[in-house]
Amino acid sequence: MRLQAHHSGWATCLFAGERAAALEHSAAGRRLYDVNRHYHHRQIYGGHDPGMCAHYLGAHALWTLGCPDRAMALGKEALAMGERMAHPFSYGLALQYTAMLHLDRCEPEPALKLLDTVEALVAEHRMGLVLDLALLRGAALVLQGAAEQAAVHLREALRDPAAAPRLRCYGLAKLGEALTRQGDSAGALAVAEDGLTTVVETGHRQWMAELWRLKGSACPALIGCKRARRLSRRHCASPRVGRESL
Repeated sequence: MRLQAHHSGWATCLFAGERAAALEHSAAGRRLYDVNRHYHHRQIYGGHDPGMCAHYLGAHALWTLGCPDRAMALGKEALAMGERMAHPFSYGLALQYTAMLHLDRCEPEPALKLLDTVEALVAEHRMGLVLDLALLRGAALVLQGAAEQAAVHLREALRDPAAAPRLRCYGLAKLGEALTRQGDSAGALAVAEDGLTTVVETGHRQWMAELWRLKGSACPALIGCKRARRLSRRHCASPRVGRESL
């Protein structure tokens, strides 16, 4: 039960934006976990392996605390566990969360390879997903420089009522990034505000800092555009002096 208490702790704290506490719980879970003693937990608690979960969610906690290399090492350990363990759903989760970690590190190609593996796993075992792969693929398009295509893709995914609610803030953050890259500061600001409203409504603060960053970036750009338009209108309205009068 101690392992499951920490399991609840690292997931809840990560999604609530309490990164240091999530890391502590996941580290405690990894110390307690023994595959031979706890293999049956995947059938009883949450349908997935707690040891693997402690690795891939611990990796996300490390990423948000500024430790990208340690995070990726932990994510790769989760994948190695999944390859050894005959439990497709747990392995699928490890693939999805490690793909997201690659996207956070601006590495779209390895992320897409992992997503392809997930989709093959889903087709083979006819199982459901926890995360919305369409949002992750949209995030990859942003990194590949296809901002316009990414924005269309992400908007469509966010409109899908079947999309996992836990990734809504993530999807809005990536949509805001795509709009920012297109120079649409007003759109990016609206999306960031939508995401921050969702944070308040759901208490899911994992991507709150990114949404504030987007809002902070969009506001000055939007103010600058408005100022430039005012100056342009003022210039156009002022009397022009012909060359003949010089």
